[in-house]
Amino acid sequence: MPNEMNLQKTPPQQQHRDTIVEVANLLKQSKDRIADILPKIMTPARLFGIVRTTLATNSRLVQCHPASICGAVMQSVILGLEPNTPLGHSFLIPFWNKRANAGRGGYEAQLIIGAKGKIQLLIRSGFVAGCTAKTVREFDEFELLDGLDPDVRHRYPKSGTRGEVIGFWGGIKLSTGFKQVEYMSKEEMEEHRDRFALSRDRQGKVFGPWADHFAAMGIKTMIHKVAKHAPMSPQVAQAWNLDAQAEKGRPQQFSSEVPTDMWQVGALDEEHLLEHPEEATVGEPVEGPEEGDANEDLS
Repeated sequence: MPNEMNLQKTPPQQQHRDTIVEVANLLKQSKDRIADILPKIMTPARLFGIVRTTLATNSRLVQCHPASICGAVMQSVILGLEPNTPLGHSFLIPFWNKRANAGRGGYEAQLIIGAKGKIQLLIRSGFVAGCTAKTVREFDEFELLDGLDPDVRHRYPKSGTRGEVIGFWGGIKLSTGFKQVEYMSKEEMEEHRDRFALSRDRQGKVFGPWADHFAAMGIKTMIHKVAKHAPMSPQVAQAWNLDAQAEKGRPQQFSSEVPTDMWQVGALDEEHLLEHPEEATVGEPVEGPEEGDANEDLS
């Protein structure tokens, strides 16, 4: 990806239009390659329409380097996930990359796989028959039966609010019939956050997705927890790695099918980043998806 961008001061609306046009042109140049990797249920025209709508309605994302937007889109397509749609499979999120624009810094797009997208990838692997992850709230009726044939009884109140989050549970059923259910209380999830969250201010306070979207991050954590019981396909491994790189503040390394000039600045220089981790920090997402419970049939 070129390090230099046109930094001349132009009206924001004109910059937005220019970015949308450049993204459209880059995607058209890769139209044949995109058509080859698109799932049968999606056409290039539909994908381009989704990208245009996303950019037109996200003032921060449209400030990202156009090539990084295209790279994130192509990676999402390779995984068979629609970005930024109500399906909640994947999201293009603007990050600040210190190394962009020849070290002056700039926004680049990263691909964040949603909880529902991760469940889809697990099921598509053929190893998983069903997977689910949910919040448990104070007015829910909840019972987990552990053992060789684990089960969950989770009922919501018929009226009124469900109350505050008090815990999380996740379950997975493999194609072999094996089932596993896991539970974490809110306090246990907070301990997990405090132990593993990498984004902290100088006082050590956690910020970013764990602070802004605690329930969504808890649900993704439960999916990761139960997914350890399933064999991992290459697509699942790729999605997990992309998330890990984003959470560590590293530029994401996309699949080889994505042209390297559409990768984020610094993603190719892994040895240098290991020696100088402070240069790898791209920061937390400026804005992120607010996800609800993720569910695929576990019956």
